[in-house]
Amino acid sequence: MAALTGAADLVIGAPGSASYERCCLGRPALLLVVADNQLHNAAALQEAGAAIVIGQFSHDTADRVASAVRTLAENPAKLHDMHLAAAVVCDGKGVDRVVEAVLSS
Repeated sequence: MAALTGAADLVIGAPGSASYERCCLGRPALLLVVADNQLHNAAALQEAGAAIVIGQFSHDTADRVASAVRTLAENPAKLHDMHLAAAVVCDGKGVDRVVEAVLSS
């Protein structure tokens, strides 16, 4: 999955824990909320500039995704900025920090 995500310019997914895997790979995302417990992640990732929240699934989800993809295709600088923002959200070194904290205590 990491290879597919790493090769993508843009990822469409839910704002669950996989969002941080995408961010670790520096991949911007369009987020579709599938559960209420994802609302906080969705808002935080959008505020960080790493994602655009499409909202919850409904009858017009495909239209909203298509519109967002068109917008980003017409604005490659925005997509690039999202890529940079995503890379800042999660550096992938959390385990190292936890091990260091455990060993130093």
